[in-house]
Amino acid sequence: LLSAVREDDVRVRATALRALATAEDLTATYFLRIADKEPQLPLRVLALRAAVAHGGASAAVRYARPDQPPCLRAEVLPVLSLEDAGQRRLVEEALRDADPLVFHAAVECIARQAHLRAVEGFPVAFHHGVLVALKRSDRRRELADPGFLKYFLRNRDPWVRFLAVKWIADDMVTGCREDLRRIVEKGDPDQRVFVAAAVALDRLDGRPPEDRPRPELLLQILKNRTANPFALTYALRLIDPHDPRLRLDDLVALATNHGVLDVRREAILTLAEHPSQDRLDVLASIAGNQSQPYALRTVAVAGLAVDAQQRQDLFVRLLDEILRQEERIERGDPDAVVRSNPLAAEALRAFRDEVLRALVGVRLDAPLADRLQRLSVQVAGRKSIAARSVLEAIRRIREGAPGPRPQATDTEAWLKLADGPGSAESGERVFFGRKVGLCYQCHEIDGRGARVGPPLSAIGRRLALQGQHGRRWLLETILQPSREMAPEYTPWQIVLKDGRVLIGLPRRKGGTAEAYLGKDGREFTVKKAEMEYHRELRQSLMPEKLLDALTVQELRDLFAFLTARAAKN
Repeated sequence: LLSAVREDDVRVRATALRALATAEDLTATYFLRIADKEPQLPLRVLALRAAVAHGGASAAVRYARPDQPPCLRAEVLPVLSLEDAGQRRLVEEALRDADPLVFHAAVECIARQAHLRAVEGFPVAFHHGVLVALKRSDRRRELADPGFLKYFLRNRDPWVRFLAVKWIADDMVTGCREDLRRIVEKGDPDQRVFVAAAVALDRLDGRPPEDRPRPELLLQILKNRTANPFALTYALRLIDPHDPRLRLDDLVALATNHGVLDVRREAILTLAEHPSQDRLDVLASIAGNQSQPYALRTVAVAGLAVDAQQRQDLFVRLLDEILRQEERIERGDPDAVVRSNPLAAEALRAFRDEVLRALVGVRLDAPLADRLQRLSVQVAGRKSIAARSVLEAIRRIREGAPGPRPQATDTEAWLKLADGPGSAESGERVFFGRKVGLCYQCHEIDGRGARVGPPLSAIGRRLALQGQHGRRWLLETILQPSREMAPEYTPWQIVLKDGRVLIGLPRRKGGTAEAYLGKDGREFTVKKAEMEYHRELRQSLMPEKLLDALTVQELRDLFAFLTARAAKN
């Protein structure tokens, strides 16, 4: 076996090394020499593992350094000593590492030596890893006392607070119930923590576990006019707008009278999805009120897109206002505040772009066609990207498309189109667009949208893992949605004996019935006895040519939004 380790055939060396790893008369030094000289990385891992098993952890510390391959670091990190200052620094560096293998090796190290000194000694920046480790350790039950977990609930890192809430729920730490109640009532700067606290509170109270707060809790928050703005914002995002208990008057009051702009904005977004037709008059009132901030008027216009055909008079007035502002900017009028205020100028551009998006698919009356022509002439002489975007948007209203676009398979051409500065804030409006974009109809973000496709958090993680290839992967996923489908997002066609044909994503298939998720994001159940047959489809539920309907600037804005979310994740 000792001679076989030196053979040229890597398979022979690997077999010999595995056998020698169990030999008690060999030293750690022997295996470390192999780890130093072996050209094949998998065999170096085997050798290093054997060295550690033979008591060579202290001699193998150098392999835990950041300049070593992750797979080698992961072999040594779990056996480092937190009592040694140098080794402790290596564990801290590993907790900061983006590689999950390295991070979890550091977590295992702390879990093996779990004690409160580990918490006190690590800087706050590493507390998320420390908390994961302590939760994973054999002393988990001993550490899960209210005082210990309350310490983490006050941490400034939202991930640490989230993990603390999860620990409280998992181990039913009832001594923290009041702390969870305060988080729910007062809100938390991070929505994930708020949602986790609400769900954990339900679990402590003996209710069935859910993945989002109960509607009753959200309605209770919305009826409380003095509720914390964070809590109100999250409740507005998470409530089902079609819940019959959600009163239009409550939404209108929040949208028009609340003192916090973010709460008013979220209320308008929820109002736009409310089933009452009276909501449209409220949205029109906000959109047409020049004393309201552009940020709120823009959101109201987006909600009116579904009724733009019947409200052409309003859109004529809005375009008149935009034309006047543009003319003032052109001639340097000091009354045009937006000229010297970049934020105000951006707000006006966002408002103009949303008005033009709302008019997609509208049969234009003469006054509205006239205003669009005047706007087109006004910007035609400019050479800016913004001017080109306006002309593309007007062309889309008139002709149904902003201009010619590459084939879906020509990724390089699309990458060139998408290459340019974009606004993540504008991209969010494209994502939630009701005429173009349409992403929210299948994807959820921060509680808004449907759960038909992968949540944006999952897309963000995938983008981050793809690195420099992330934009290409994302483009190809949108342009060719049927090319690569995960099993849980592969649609099924269900043909019933009465002739009806249903399509949905599989959820549960056991027993006498099968559950599917429909295109509208709602689950439906079919009894097996009523089925003629069912089959997997090769066509994704995601429509093709979604990007063809976007202006070049909208495309760039959408990508800026998605990549910004990836960075956040």
